[in-house]
Order: sequence, then structure tokens, then C-alpha cells
Amino acid sequence: MGFGFLASIFLCSLTI
Repeated sequence: MGFGFLASIFLCSLTI
């Protein structure tokens, strides 16, 4: 259920 939440954090850390 929290996959989308973890994915958003992962993508955010990649863009930084």
C-alpha cells in the first residue's frame, strides 16, 4: 500500500 509513497521519495532523492 505504501509503494507509491516510497517510490515518490526514491524519485525525489534521485532528482536532488
